[in-house]
Amino acid sequence: MFVPEDWTIDSHHAIVVLRPEQIEKARTDYIEATPFIRLAPQETREAKESVSIKLPSVNLKNDRHQPVIGYIFDEYLQGRYKVELLNQKEMTTAVLFQATEEAGSAYKAQKMHILIEVQNGDERKPDVTREVIYNFPPEYAGRNEIQLDETPRVAKFRLVPVFPED
Repeated sequence: MFVPEDWTIDSHHAIVVLRPEQIEKARTDYIEATPFIRLAPQETREAKESVSIKLPSVNLKNDRHQPVIGYIFDEYLQGRYKVELLNQKEMTTAVLFQATEEAGSAYKAQKMHILIEVQNGDERKPDVTREVIYNFPPEYAGRNEIQLDETPRVAKFRLVPVFPED
């Protein structure tokens, strides 16, 4: 593959980018992909031939962990409202996931395992239903070393004013 003599972007290596479905397939069989180089931020050059790639399989083990719930508050609502979780029991049961030993340990070591997003406007609703965010460490989730092994949870909550108006 031709690379300009003064090329310094992205070190001196060609890159192959795979979509998630290609990554999954490449863990079990060879796939064909075309390497490319990035000449400038919006300019790439592809190789003339593709390469065969097979990724090592990731050994995931079933695991579970009792979650700590965290809340992501809109700046306007923060300090003015508290969350009354209507399905507390469902939200606090153990999270079922599959992970490598390292990824599972990293997830368990985090301060919060499930995040519930509280948005501006939720304070005007009698109750809110929203899918939770599993706070899997991004460096492991990005390499498919940790994944959810249960139906994604849906939080049911309402916002209660911290200082009720008289």
